[in-house]
Amino acid sequence: MKRRGNGEGSVSKLPDGRWAASALVQKPDGSYVRVKREAKSRAVAMARLEDAKRLAVAGCLGVGKIPTVGEHMDAWHRDTFTPHGRPTSIKTYRVVIDRLIAPGLGEVRIDKLNAPRLRQWIADLTKQGLAPKSIAMARSLLRQALDQAVDDGLILANPVTRTIKAPPARASIGKALTPEQARDLLDAAKGERLEAAIRLALGLGLRRGEVCGLRWEDVDMVGATLTVNGQITYSPDTGIQRTEPKTVNAARSIRMPAVLLGVLRWHQNRQIAEHRAMGWADPVYVFSRTSTGDALPPIAFYHTFKRIAATAGLSDFRLHDLRHSAASFLLAEGVSLKRVQQILGHARGSTTLNIYGHLLPGEDDDATERVQRRIDGKNAPPTMPEDGAAMG
Repeated sequence: MKRRGNGEGSVSKLPDGRWAASALVQKPDGSYVRVKREAKSRAVAMARLEDAKRLAVAGCLGVGKIPTVGEHMDAWHRDTFTPHGRPTSIKTYRVVIDRLIAPGLGEVRIDKLNAPRLRQWIADLTKQGLAPKSIAMARSLLRQALDQAVDDGLILANPVTRTIKAPPARASIGKALTPEQARDLLDAAKGERLEAAIRLALGLGLRRGEVCGLRWEDVDMVGATLTVNGQITYSPDTGIQRTEPKTVNAARSIRMPAVLLGVLRWHQNRQIAEHRAMGWADPVYVFSRTSTGDALPPIAFYHTFKRIAATAGLSDFRLHDLRHSAASFLLAEGVSLKRVQQILGHARGSTTLNIYGHLLPGEDDDATERVQRRIDGKNAPPTMPEDGAAMG
C-alpha cells in the first residue's frame, strides 16, 4: 500500500461511526499544524479536511470548529456589535438576525456558504413579501459578520461581497402635511405641554429622540440657535438613556425662527413653575416627565402627538411625518438639497437626494423663518409671554 505524503492526510472511522480526516500542513511561516475534520461520511470528512488545509496554507487558523451562520451571527452580535452599538440598533439587529437570517441560513456552516445558496436566500425573502430595505439590512449584517470571519481566519473570502446584491430599495418620502394641515395640527396643539415639541419636529425636522434629548443648555435664546448633540433612546435592558446622535452629521446647530423662540420661552416659564411646584430642581431637559421631571421618553411624545393629531383630524399621520413635512416645506420654499441635508442632519447627501430630490431646490439663509410663515399662514400666532411673565 502506497504511503501518503506529507499534507495528503489520513482518514479513519471513529467508534461512534463517524469519520475523522486529518493532515499535517505547513503554514506560510514554515511551521506545521495538524488540521482535523469529522463528519458522518468518509467523503464529507475528506472534503472538510481539504477546506481546512486551504485555510491553513493561506495563513488562516482553520483548526477549530467552523461555526454555523447562526452561531457566528450570535457571537458577532454579542461580542462585536453590542458593546458599541446604540440600544435601538442592538434590538433591531437582533430581530433581523432571528427573523431574516437564521431561518434560511442558520444551520449552514459559514465555510459552506456560496453564491447560489445566498441568491436563493435573497429570493426566498423576496417571495415572502419583505421590503427591499429589510432584505438589504439582513444582507448588510451578514456581510459585516462574515468580514470578521475572514479576519479571524475562519473562511478565506466573504461570499456576500460583490456577488450577492439585495433588491434595490426605493426610498419613501412618507406622508407630508399640507400647510393647511400643519396649521390645523398647531391649532390643536396650542396650550399643550408638548406644543413646543411638536413645533420643533414640524418646523425644524428634528427626530423624536432628538426632541426628547434636548437640554436647556443646548438652547441659545440670545443667539436664537438650537444645538442637537444627543438623543433619548429606550431599550428593555438599559431603559431610558441619552446617547450620541444617530450619525456624525446628526450633531448640528439650527437657527430658530422668532415664533419658535417665543414658544420655547413660554414653555420654559411654564416648565420651571411646574418643577418648583413639585419641589424639583429647575429642569435640565427641555421636555420632561410630569411624574419625575427627568427626560421625556420618545414613546410618551408619540402618544401625545397621536392624541393631538386625532383632534386635528390627522389620525393617519405618524410623528415621523412631521420630519418629512419639514423637508417638504423647506424644498417648496426653494431651499437647496445641501441645506436641507444640514438642517435634517442626514449622514449623506445621497439620502436627502434619494428621498426629496424630485422637488425643486434653491438656497436661502432664512429657510426656517419662511417655513414658519408657511405653517402659520397670514395670521401670526399671538405674542408669547416674555421671560418671567405669568402663565395661564
